Amino acid sequence: MEALPDWVMKGAIIGISGGQDFISQKYALLKEYDVPLVGIWMQDWVGQYNFPEGTRLLWNWQLNRDWYYNWDAMVDEWTLSGVRPIIYINPYIADLSSFNVNLR
Repeated sequence: MEALPDWVMKGAIIGISGGQDFISQKYALLKEYDVPLVGIWMQDWVGQYNFPEGTRLLWNWQLNRDWYYNWDAMVDEWTLSGVRPIIYINPYIADLSSFNVNLR
């Protein structure tokens, strides 16, 4: 395994979910308190849906612009401060064809 990149050791990587407004509020608060950030991990970048078994992510691996309506500006603001957006993909794919889900 390769060593982690140097930037990982220069601040915190914070895991936050809840859509753009919530994350932007928490980002502003962390910056106000001068928390050294290098990354924000957003598990819900694909959006969420209430399935019969509970709230889950939409495993279609497409940016959900309802949850993150101004993604580009948000990421640009973070980049100016040296903060990277961190997302992930796993091998699961959901068949969402039977759900009433906006997949923009």
